[in-house]
Amino acid sequence: MVELLRNVHLEGSVDMAIPLGSAQHLLPASDFNTAKPIEEAGHLLSQRHASRQNDEIIIWGLVSNMKAPADVVQLWKAREQVATAFLMSSAERVNDYPGYGWAPATPYIRPQRRTVTSPEGHTYVYSVRYPSYDGIGSYSARITNFGLLGLWLVRDINQTTVSDLWDECVENMGMAHWTDQKIGNGLSSFECGPDEMIFERPDFAKSCDTLRAVLSIQYTKARIIRPLDSRGASLYLGNDARGEDFAGLIAVCVCHGPSHNSMNCNDLNTTDSEKWDWKGVFEWKDEFLEDWTIREMLII
Repeated sequence: MVELLRNVHLEGSVDMAIPLGSAQHLLPASDFNTAKPIEEAGHLLSQRHASRQNDEIIIWGLVSNMKAPADVVQLWKAREQVATAFLMSSAERVNDYPGYGWAPATPYIRPQRRTVTSPEGHTYVYSVRYPSYDGIGSYSARITNFGLLGLWLVRDINQTTVSDLWDECVENMGMAHWTDQKIGNGLSSFECGPDEMIFERPDFAKSCDTLRAVLSIQYTKARIIRPLDSRGASLYLGNDARGEDFAGLIAVCVCHGPSHNSMNCNDLNTTDSEKWDWKGVFEWKDEFLEDWTIREMLII
């Protein structure tokens, strides 16, 4: 054993072993005959680029022990539930099929280009890539023909709240100045001058700006949501610290039309059922959980 450790230390490539902690998708399976849950398969494929269009969906289905699906909607229709923490990623969503706007359209997580505009009208361009995880231990929501029905940790947002948060983002803006011009040119991704103000946390600013925009529409409600544990009783902790500088992630959901005070879970197609649109996953600042509550939602 001593000789082995000596050889590894002198001749081994320990630096190559470090990335294996985030390269689970490259390791062989322990049991080739066991089908993977759709969440675990999605996690394993999140960094595996397919060479041909729709191949990643077919592979996703096959790894999950399904007959090769024709499209991603067919893949999701074959499932009865999904671990909600798996949905907290920057994956593209199904955008052309009612009731599945919450569903990832692909397992592969590509960098997503986003923009946020400062009060002075300058556009800040940045990218995010929030990988998906298998969501083991999180609450499983039910997939229905009308949308995703399940419990979430929820905070309702009004115009006053989001205005205060936006003002905080503006107050924390800093100078976009690089002391090393060569490094600055290589790393800068904003469309403004080098001495102009930029957001300290652009994706948090983007989430606030998104909420401001939707709340300016009459009869529109907005809320941010986070996944719960498997019992649906408390915050799921496996999803923490995944944003920039280890900040948390939330999903923004929007409900259009006059308010309804009840949800008829026996008939989800009635006008009494609030239907929430999934607007995306964003970075969010840490907050006290006293401002949050557990609610059942139908996300379409």
